Amino acid sequence: MNATDNFRQFIHRCAQGLLRQAGTTETLAAAQIFVERVQTAPSRHYTPQSQPVLAGLDQLPQTGFDFGFHHIAAELPWRHSSRTTDEGHDTALGPINEMLDLGDMIAGLLYLDSNRQYPLHQHTPQELYLIMAGHGQWRYGGDQTYRSKQPGEVIYNHPNDLHGINAGDTPLLALYLLWP
Repeated sequence: MNATDNFRQFIHRCAQGLLRQAGTTETLAAAQIFVERVQTAPSRHYTPQSQPVLAGLDQLPQTGFDFGFHHIAAELPWRHSSRTTDEGHDTALGPINEMLDLGDMIAGLLYLDSNRQYPLHQHTPQELYLIMAGHGQWRYGGDQTYRSKQPGEVIYNHPNDLHGINAGDTPLLALYLLWP
């Protein structure tokens, strides 16, 4: 099996996991669209790239929701986040749209090192996260407090909700989707 096949298998398992965990009308609708797009999306040519934070990948707990992430992590085109100044030392984004043409849906993986913060931010598209590994405190859904969340939970943000993440004592991995 080649890298593209490995990635497709992984992202298909992520999409199915998201569909199983979706619990509201908004998250279920987004999960269904994501499953359909993943199944039919043409592949894009990409070059794997790493970020410094991924040197600690062995610290990421394996869970029933990581869908074999450790086997494909090195095959992804990781980027540092424009929302941080750490240049990839604390945070890395794995943009799925660089690997698959998902139309107007934006999808990716967020890897956040232990005891690090992904800053408060907001954006026009609605968004959801599937927590795949690690524990943390999440501010979401228009709330002003951070709440503990664990692998398997789905988090939804309405358009322009201010939201952010504080990782716990292990790295955190989440799938994110943004859509109009």
